[in-house]
Amino acid sequence: VDSLDSLVLFGRMDDFRFAVQWLSENLRFNKDVVVSTFELNIRVLGGLLSGHLLAEKKLPEYRGALLAKAEDLGSRLAEAFDTPTGLPYSRVHLTRGMQGVPDKSQTITAAEAGSFLMEFGVLSILTGDMSYYAKARRSLLALWNKRSSIGLFGSAANVESGAFENRAAGVGPGLDSLFEYLVKAYVLFDDLELWHIFQDIYQALDKHAKFEGFSFNTDMFRGAWTASTLSPLAAFWGSVQAMVGDVQGAMRTHTYWTALWSQNSALPEVLDVNNIMGMAMSPARDCP
Repeated sequence: VDSLDSLVLFGRMDDFRFAVQWLSENLRFNKDVVVSTFELNIRVLGGLLSGHLLAEKKLPEYRGALLAKAEDLGSRLAEAFDTPTGLPYSRVHLTRGMQGVPDKSQTITAAEAGSFLMEFGVLSILTGDMSYYAKARRSLLALWNKRSSIGLFGSAANVESGAFENRAAGVGPGLDSLFEYLVKAYVLFDDLELWHIFQDIYQALDKHAKFEGFSFNTDMFRGAWTASTLSPLAAFWGSVQAMVGDVQGAMRTHTYWTALWSQNSALPEVLDVNNIMGMAMSPARDCP
């Protein structure tokens, strides 16, 4: 499902037609399984939506089955958002909702909570049910409304209280995709509030977390760095900078991360700038 649009980009239309037909006839979500709300959203719901839009353009025989699958999945994922704060639980049972997750964690990362805007937004537009986009926005705003006086928020929050359980702000693990979604959702839906939120966050990170081409984890209240280590998940930041027009900042970020790649022949899983050598190398990242 996640690679449907890649088949079109690579010109493999016979494979795309086969995949769309197979998924239309065989994909079901009435499974007795607990899943990651975030992962199924970005990979499966996103794949179904992009596959549907491409199939409508490329396959004359297509009749919208992927959108029906997407709406079915979206309604199941939406169960996780039924919380006092609007922040979703990180896990949900596909058939029994939150009742099927007896030992549910009340902690959600900011990246997870803030990365539903595009998929839920597109689903709302295609189905006419705006409740999906409303849930995604409420989740994002639950984080933003708990920001500190210096404009930062942490990387993990409690879905019941909204309080931050990890006060480290930054652009790496636990936060990364949120920033990308803010910008892209603003562009996609012309949602000006999302653009203003991103601008405020960007300025706060630039002031408190940045040093040369790197951004470090920073205490959301004190504005002081909490560690001298870097994660390769923060290497995407240059693309966001370029996307919003900060070309100079993007070039600086790219230069610094490229230097690390050149030194280590890959990006270290963890790097301490006090040592400037990778602390750990991983051939592949485990999926949450």
